[in-house]
Amino acid sequence: MLRDPMGFRLTRRTFVAGTIASALLVACGGDDEDDTPAATATSEGSTGAESTATTAESGAEATATEAPAESTSTEEAEAEPTEESQPAATDAELVIGHNVDPTTLNPVDTTSASFQSIFAQIVEQLMIFDSDGATIQPWLAESYEWVDDVTLDLTLKQGVEFSNGEPFNAECVKFTLDQFTASTKFQFFLPVDVYKETEVIDDYTARVHLQRPFAPFLGFLARSVSALPPAYYQEVALEGFGQKPIGTGPFMLDEWVKDSHIKLIRNDAYWDGSHPIATVTYRIIPEPVARIAAFEAGEVQIASYLTTDAVKRLENSDTVDVMVSPGLRKYATHFDTNSADAATLMDPRVRKALNHAVDKQAIAEQVFQGAAVPMKGQWQVEQEPGFNPDIQEFAYDPDLAKQLLAEAGFADGFDMQLTYTAGNSPLEKELGEIVASYLQQVGVRVSQRFLEYGAFLTARTESSLGTHQWGLLLPPEPHFNYALFIDGSIYSFHSVGERFTELVDEGTRTTDQAARAEIYSEAAQIMHDDPPMLYLIVPQDIHGVSKKVQGFNPRVDQVLWLYDVSVKA
Repeated sequence: MLRDPMGFRLTRRTFVAGTIASALLVACGGDDEDDTPAATATSEGSTGAESTATTAESGAEATATEAPAESTSTEEAEAEPTEESQPAATDAELVIGHNVDPTTLNPVDTTSASFQSIFAQIVEQLMIFDSDGATIQPWLAESYEWVDDVTLDLTLKQGVEFSNGEPFNAECVKFTLDQFTASTKFQFFLPVDVYKETEVIDDYTARVHLQRPFAPFLGFLARSVSALPPAYYQEVALEGFGQKPIGTGPFMLDEWVKDSHIKLIRNDAYWDGSHPIATVTYRIIPEPVARIAAFEAGEVQIASYLTTDAVKRLENSDTVDVMVSPGLRKYATHFDTNSADAATLMDPRVRKALNHAVDKQAIAEQVFQGAAVPMKGQWQVEQEPGFNPDIQEFAYDPDLAKQLLAEAGFADGFDMQLTYTAGNSPLEKELGEIVASYLQQVGVRVSQRFLEYGAFLTARTESSLGTHQWGLLLPPEPHFNYALFIDGSIYSFHSVGERFTELVDEGTRTTDQAARAEIYSEAAQIMHDDPPMLYLIVPQDIHGVSKKVQGFNPRVDQVLWLYDVSVKA
């Protein structure tokens, strides 16, 4: 049976149109990644004095205006799991067909949704985005209140311990925030000039001091800031924690066999009661075809990141469901003008030519069978704040591409290396091969370099990727997107100029939504006129789920969230 996350049954006929329509509806109301829990704009007329936990944008308004009243408590937010609502603990086992073997399980050291899909069951966040990304909920931070535009009080849940016995308290939160705000992996979410310090008011109250108003700060907390046990973390350090994490969550790491599986066991001392599942095993199955085969054979109960072929194969099954949900992972070919290809890529006419050389609509319809939408000549998609509706997408026009190349002095084409991987989503490798083929048709002699996922991440860290294809998953809060491309950021492979960097900074300092819209519209135009990438597609997410599995709800951030999941006998 084919099922969408809201519980509706979908036929094959409605799959192609329905998934795209679903994406439009869900994203307009607020969205699911990176990983990714996402924020959307507030409703018109909202002010900083209103509740700060309705959306990330409303929380943002509160940061730069008069201090609002105390925001949402656990009773006001979407219901957390409670001992009464949880099914009774059983000996049930859950096996998940997972797409990659993580390089780390330390939330400080990665922003990968695939990695977080594992460690999210072990470590818990201070705040979380709910599954559609529209709202921020308190979690280990039971409630919060803006004292003024640069001071935030966090009231913490009491009676919580890490699985090694360390207490969760304000000292822990201070240590945690010091680690995350110092992490280079999170600097594009939180600029270095924002965080000042965290003050311990009492055991269960932490006061966060900012150096300046920062509109998206609550979104930063909800992105993946997870409680760390100070004593253990300092003992094992960043890399050691990545191999043997300790958290407050419902599961604990039991076994990690590289390139084979990761096994979690139930934390029977979990503060919210024992989870109904005794063990969760993530079988590492990188190839989508192999994941589908394992799923069909009943070897795994959840298979993540399936291809569109799975829909046709499994739609009439009596034992499994296929769940199709909106995605926010944006695929693009990022131009590296600091690499060996710099001389050919510096001219914006060349980068525009490459955008015109690829038929994104054909890729979405034929390769992804309608379960993807083309990007519109800019980074933000239509449903996200910061999208500029006046920008025209780069239409498929190989003749124009050749003309622009000739005007730039490359009538005979040029040599270019294109690096790509597979691991985030199905068809990544095929997408890289297809893009290379399109570019070759306009005279670009493409040298294709495929890297396994781990090697790809290492090369990215070492800044040795060169021009590459990658699918990035980010909350739709515009700052979290545009800040990725400012000068000095992790993805500034091509500088789009000082004005762009200034605009991104301006967008964090105002909470007026009309003003922010103008700021980000100008930023989008800059990224169109001087494109740092070849804008490609945004696929939808497809999961296979056994009918024995209950409570599984796909998230737009692509993080597997098992807190509400149980398995029938």
